[in-house]
Amino acid sequence: MDVNKWINEVFLSHLQMQKQAAEEVLRKNVEKLTNLEKQNDESQKKLMEVVERRVHHEVTKIGTNSEMNVANKRFNKYEDTNKILKTELKKLESRMTELTAEVARLKSTTDMLHSLEKAHDITQAIGMQLNKLVHFIYLKIVKFLSEKASENDKKLQEQQELMAKVKSGEEALQQLQQTLKEVNTELHNLSFSGGYLSRCDRNIALGTLHVSVKRLRTEFIHLRVSTLDLENRISRKKTNAFILTD
Repeated sequence: MDVNKWINEVFLSHLQMQKQAAEEVLRKNVEKLTNLEKQNDESQKKLMEVVERRVHHEVTKIGTNSEMNVANKRFNKYEDTNKILKTELKKLESRMTELTAEVARLKSTTDMLHSLEKAHDITQAIGMQLNKLVHFIYLKIVKFLSEKASENDKKLQEQQELMAKVKSGEEALQQLQQTLKEVNTELHNLSFSGGYLSRCDRNIALGTLHVSVKRLRTEFIHLRVSTLDLENRISRKKTNAFILTD
């Protein structure tokens, strides 16, 4: 933001320097034009005075034909001089036209500099609006990233809970397998030693077997509940993923 401000200040300073230079050139050209007009007026005035004096002098001096011829020659000479002066006058008028065009061009340059100053002000206003817009977008991005981070934390927590459920299910399955192994062992022992056991020992063995089967059933139910919960979580995650994909 400070760089834009510095660039705008340098640009404005450059415009001010150009404006001052243009105004100085305009002032000098106006002075030249004024001096040329004065010189032109003075030249015309002097020319008329010289012509009047010469004509008056020659008219009073003329007396004979020879003097008339001399006067005619001098008058012709004065006419030639007058033509030369008129030519110079036309040159001065042409120069004055050029200076007038130069003054108009300088005025146009000055107007353009004023327009550039206004454009500079507009650029500063646009820069301020852009700064506000960038700040607004920055806040929106920070908010969006914060929400996404919160969602990721929540998903990570759910994933950890899911892994814990899976681990718990694996442990329950191991316990179920161990209990099933114990039941199979007891059934095996009972089948081989059934003929040698007393009624009391047989009842004890059956009671132990009943407890083992009951524990096996409880662990199986627990494993089934964990499995259903795991399936529900996986189903919800698939549904959410499908919605996000759409």
